[in-house]
Amino acid sequence: MDTTKSYRIEADLTAVGSTNSPCYMSIKCIDAEGWVIAHWDAHHYSVSRTTLAADLKSGDTVVQLTDGSGWNVYGTWYQNMLTFTNQARSYAPYTRMYVASNYYLVNGNQLTLCAYNTTTPAPYQGATIPAGTPVAQGYNGASYNYSGIIGSNVSTTETHYVGNYTGEGTNNATQFRPGTHYVSPGLLANYGKSSDYNSATRLRNFKFYEVV
Repeated sequence: MDTTKSYRIEADLTAVGSTNSPCYMSIKCIDAEGWVIAHWDAHHYSVSRTTLAADLKSGDTVVQLTDGSGWNVYGTWYQNMLTFTNQARSYAPYTRMYVASNYYLVNGNQLTLCAYNTTTPAPYQGATIPAGTPVAQGYNGASYNYSGIIGSNVSTTETHYVGNYTGEGTNNATQFRPGTHYVSPGLLANYGKSSDYNSATRLRNFKFYEVV
């Protein structure tokens, strides 16, 4: 993949047996080592960027930040992700982020780690992460980058759907996530309709290619 270029995803889709056949066309972004680039790997609040002020060791429930002024507690746990830069998997312009925990309590430059979707303190488990390691407040979102058809019901008349992807970034779903070297195109057909046995989609001419 050359993320400086433009690419297109397209397909001919027809709803058969039901008019309630929502679909999503998408790509899954993959890095040079074959790791899927999750939403939280690429997305964080830039104002929160700082470093660890002290080593984070297994069993710790409190994280010491150099500057916690840009960190906030939002209403849902997936907006409150503590993410670290993994230097062992780092290459320009992408540095993979991995999730250690989520948090809910902020006290100055201290974060209290909590179990998912609770305010119950939960200790960090893993190798020691040294002081000075870059950290940021990450947040979760869509698993894939959608384009062309995004959750709409497919027409009962065959329709040609087209989506485009251009450039690398995190501003919208039609960009490649930072660090993308490969993609896996896909179609989520009849999404959320597992109990509707009349919901079906006919797929033809599914393509993903560089726009020349």
